[in-house]
Amino acid sequence: ISHVITQITVIREFINVFAGNEIIVGVLISLWLLLTGFGAYAGRYIRSHLLQSLIFRGSLFVVAILPIIHIVLIRSLKNLLFARGELPGLEALILWSTMLLLPYCIITGGLLTVACTIMPTKAGPRRSIGTVYFFDNIGDILGGVLFTFLLVHYFNNLEILYIPSLLCLVAFLLTQRRGMHTSFLRITAVAAILALFLVFPLDTASLTWLYPHQEVAQYDESPYGRLVVTKERGQTSFFENGEHLFSTPNIRASEEMVHFALPQIEKIDSVLLVSGGIAGLIDEILKYD
Repeated sequence: ISHVITQITVIREFINVFAGNEIIVGVLISLWLLLTGFGAYAGRYIRSHLLQSLIFRGSLFVVAILPIIHIVLIRSLKNLLFARGELPGLEALILWSTMLLLPYCIITGGLLTVACTIMPTKAGPRRSIGTVYFFDNIGDILGGVLFTFLLVHYFNNLEILYIPSLLCLVAFLLTQRRGMHTSFLRITAVAAILALFLVFPLDTASLTWLYPHQEVAQYDESPYGRLVVTKERGQTSFFENGEHLFSTPNIRASEEMVHFALPQIEKIDSVLLVSGGIAGLIDEILKYD
């Protein structure tokens, strides 16, 4: 459940930051499958049962935190690595995406292989592998349904990732060895992490890094992208998926769009305006009798 929700959400964040560029989807899915497969292959070389158990438990904790770090890095590094307004080429995109996705994909891929090995079963290793893959597919389906019909409609990308993070942290606690003292410490640590996520305004803080020298007045996410409204020196600007739509007041741009066209008409009875009303075009149109 955690993996598929994280995959969709991280890809959505890339799209929201890079102007809805569909090429990013193909690149990220390809890298995700490749790196996860490599992690699953590498997991076969972990033979020690004790090491497998430690890696399995520790990885659950790590993959609970990594997706949230992904979102923060995508937002904070975009304007540092690329010029503002630039859509990166394939080489830069593949290099950056690989470095970002590598830890999570390697760990989650290895987790699947390790789970097949450490799962106890009386029917032998083949039955164990089949059982793990069966529940893995069930988790993918549940994660996709949960994201499509619930999470994407009511939460932004960072808030969505709190759900798989919580699932992984709970799994981390459930798979620990018994011991009152250590269990109390682990539960306290997990509770502290969750409280930090919920209390600290990480979403707003990280979003402002994408719009330096501007005040983020309002933002919202729909299933189709992110809308952001910023203010700077009395001017309000609107962005969709990181791409600038328009600013207001922008009298010069509004005058050019209206007054090159309407003076060519002798008598104006009515005007059909398709979009742009909020940008100030209506004020210019109303100057005509």
